[in-house]
Amino acid sequence: MIKNQVEGIPIKRDDFHVIQYQILNYLYEKIKLGNDVNEKELQGILPKYNEKYFNYIIHCMESYRLIEGIKVVGSGKLYEVTNFNKCYITPIGIEYLFKELLMKEVKEYFDGIKEWKN
Repeated sequence: MIKNQVEGIPIKRDDFHVIQYQILNYLYEKIKLGNDVNEKELQGILPKYNEKYFNYIIHCMESYRLIEGIKVVGSGKLYEVTNFNKCYITPIGIEYLFKELLMKEVKEYFDGIKEWKN
């Protein structure tokens, strides 16, 4: 477990909001540079790639309209996500990335991390 905390709760590199921050930040950088999204890079954000967990996070972000362009099929806790190369951050996602308090705390956390430890 990482010693840094968000709102007094120890966080890990595979926590939902940490992954969400990294995905939004990745997509924001891609759109600013005019580069395409690379599915392997995007999936590589999750420390130990877990397809179900990753797809759940992506589905939630799409549901909140933070990202668009992907195709989500499924219901309940089982989702299949495709079209990663067409995924992009929305204006709502950009605003969330910069204004949401929890995202700011996660960013500060990342700024202070030199190396991830479990």
